[in-house]
Amino acid sequence: MIWGLKVALVTEALRFQDLESAAEGLEQLEEGARRDAAFHRLAAAVALALGELDEVSQHLQALIEAAPEDYLARFNLAAIEAWSPDQDARRGRGR
Repeated sequence: MIWGLKVALVTEALRFQDLESAAEGLEQLEEGARRDAAFHRLAAAVALALGELDEVSQHLQALIEAAPEDYLARFNLAAIEAWSPDQDARRGRGR
């Protein structure tokens, strides 16, 4: 299956709240696609829908590395870090 079609299927699964299919679709993408900014943008959205904030942060960081001009990704990462329940631990103030 073509990479773009797989991404479209994951996007539609996410849009229709079929999170299991979206997560499975991401797993099926080839390794080369996993370095692409579009992959990390989509993977962050799926992780957010699943409530996996650490995974969201990882994908947003990878997205920023792949596309440094993506200021929305920078904003989203800052928001996730600011609102994260374990923000003190992220800033080195953990118990």
